[in-house]
Amino acid sequence: MIDSDKNGVDLEKTLISGLYKGEYAKNIISAKEITEMDGSELEDIIPYKLLNKAIDKYIRCDDIEFDDIYNDNEPIIPQVEKFASANNIELPDGWKVELAKSAKLQLLKSKTTIDEKYLKMWSGLFAKLIDDSNNS
Repeated sequence: MIDSDKNGVDLEKTLISGLYKGEYAKNIISAKEITEMDGSELEDIIPYKLLNKAIDKYIRCDDIEFDDIYNDNEPIIPQVEKFASANNIELPDGWKVELAKSAKLQLLKSKTTIDEKYLKMWSGLFAKLIDDSNNS
């Protein structure tokens, strides 16, 4: 699975012209196929409520909270980057990795529930993976 942002689209083109040439191109799954959002990234298949504590840690601002501007219908990473930039906050190297680690910890808590929207995304992703492995 690859991101659907500019870097991901460029990577897809490179893969299709090389390693995943011809019939193997069907094995590439873009984030957009799963999220149905242009420019989406892997983080967009993770529920916001599993990411919000870590996001708040990196972009805490006295005047406004990220929660106040977050839009569930747009890719999350550009929103975080835009918020950080607008508030003169520098995101550290590896901040997205820390988001993933935080999400994992939140997911392992027994009281965590996942919204239907994300369960459908995950089911769709696994269905594609199973379909691709059966057709390869």
